[in-house]
This record gives sequence, structure tokens and C-alpha cells, in this order.
Amino acid sequence: MSPPATVYRPLAALCFVAAYAVLAAANGVTAAMLLQEIDIAAFTFVSFLCAALMFYGVRRYRERNGPSQVLALGLGRREIAALNVTTGLSWTLMYVAYANLEPAVAATLMCSVGPFVAIAFENGSSTRRTPARWALAAGFVAGGAVLFYGSLSGRSAVVGFEQSRILLGAAAALGCGYFMTVSTVYLKRLSVRGFRTDQVMAHRFYMLLAVTGGYALSQGTLMETVLAHGALIVGLSVVGVVIPMVLLQRGITLGTPFLTMVVMAGAPLVSVVLQLFDGRLAVSPISLIGVAMTFAVSVAAIRIVLAPVPKAAPARAT
Repeated sequence: MSPPATVYRPLAALCFVAAYAVLAAANGVTAAMLLQEIDIAAFTFVSFLCAALMFYGVRRYRERNGPSQVLALGLGRREIAALNVTTGLSWTLMYVAYANLEPAVAATLMCSVGPFVAIAFENGSSTRRTPARWALAAGFVAGGAVLFYGSLSGRSAVVGFEQSRILLGAAAALGCGYFMTVSTVYLKRLSVRGFRTDQVMAHRFYMLLAVTGGYALSQGTLMETVLAHGALIVGLSVVGVVIPMVLLQRGITLGTPFLTMVVMAGAPLVSVVLQLFDGRLAVSPISLIGVAMTFAVSVAAIRIVLAPVPKAAPARAT
């Protein structure tokens, strides 16, 4: 069976990724509150075990009911293996960042490196206005630098953290952004080959589950976390992991990794609004400045991506 032709619909991709960004921001703010009292490894293991089982159930149901277009996993073996590594690293580092930084700062630092990585992975022949894209990517880094400075100088919405903890959170956020973008590239490659979302997601979390589950068991926190917060974590898994991933995969299928990352770079604005509901946090002027910078750059980048391609002039007859 030949894979379906790739369809590029940037406006539809923008809508799907924007919906993902809102839900992911809400999940990040909620996780930032919970991870002050819940073990990160146990929280991550339970969340993604639920997500993996849901995606596996959907895959099995679709394969048993009606004709399903299922490609053999061997056709994407390398991509799925790489996706397991990048997924495990990105989500683990994400929760480490949220546990040690203001949510808006963590989200901005994660997104600041994404456009750079996406440009590096793009095929040179398909990249339009490369200098403008590099300049916009630098703008995201500038916004992240403002927020990082605010955290180190004690001007963010989270105060009282030692500088070593802030540095750990910042390093985790940057690493998360890198691996998240690489995951997006591999997801795009699999979608081009014709793999469905449920088929990929059912096999995406093996490494993440093995590492976090093993660590939580060794620390004796797994059962304690399940008994105390199991229902809440399952709910967050559906709203904060399963649904956002479906939306993101659809956006990746219809768009490009660069478009995906610049839309996600606007998510910190949602984090700023949502974190006002966290009693630990107050409005931080420097955080607002940094988030406003990244949001403005995100809007400019989206306008460039959605700009119509000029039609080539017809060749003159000789």
C-alpha cells in the first residue's frame, strides 16, 4: 500500500497546533503546582501509562473493526526508535523545568530553541525567506533570555528558589525544547509515510515508561502517588496528554515543523494567564515583557509562513 500524498494546509495546521498549545499550557501550569508535592517520575509514569494504553486501545479497535489502512511498523522502525528517545527526554525534562521555574519562564525557554532546530532540519530547497526565519528565531531566544535573567535576579513570579535550582530548570527547559522539536520532525516523517496517530502513539512511550517507572519503583513513590493522586493524574493524562497529542499530530501532518514550533512559541502567553490561578504566583512585570516579546515574534513568524508564495513569471518564448 502506498502512503497518502502529503497535504500542506498551513491555516488548518495553525488552528490544530494553537489548540494544542492552549491545552499544553494548562497542563504545564497544573503540573507546576502538583510537582511541588508529587514525585516527578511517578507522576510522569502514571500519566503516560494511561496515555499509552488509550492509544493502544484505539489502535486495536480500529484494526479489528472495518478496513484499516495500517502500515507495518518495520517501515518506520528507525523513526519510532528515535521518537522513543526524544519523547522520553523531552517530557522528563519538561516536568523537571516546571518543577524548578515559573511556568511562563519554563514554557518560553522550551519554545525559544524550537525554531532554530526546525530550520536546521528543514530541506534547504523548501525553505522560503531563510534570513527572515533566522532573525525571528533569534527573537525567540531574546525573549527567553529576558525571562531567564528575571528568574536569576529574583524578579520572576516564583521567588525563593536557589540559583542552582533555577539553572537546573533552565537547562531542562532548553533540552526539552530541543528534543521536542526533533520529535516533531520524526512525527512529520512518519505522517508523510502514512502512519496514523494512534499507531505511532501506541509505540511512542516505551523508553519514557521504562525510565520513569523504574526510578519511581526504586524510590518507593509509585504506589503512594497512585493511591493519593491516581484519579487526578488520569484526568490530566486525558486532557493534558492524549487530546493535545492528537491535535499536535494533526497539525504536524498538515503543516511543517517550523510552523509548528513558531505557533507553540505563543503558548507562554496562555501560561501567564493561567498561572494567575496559582496562589503561589503573582504577576511578574519582567515575565510579561519576555512573554510579550516572544508572542510578537510568533505572530510575525506566522505571518511569514502563511504569506502566499509569489507565482513565477511565465517564461518568454525565444
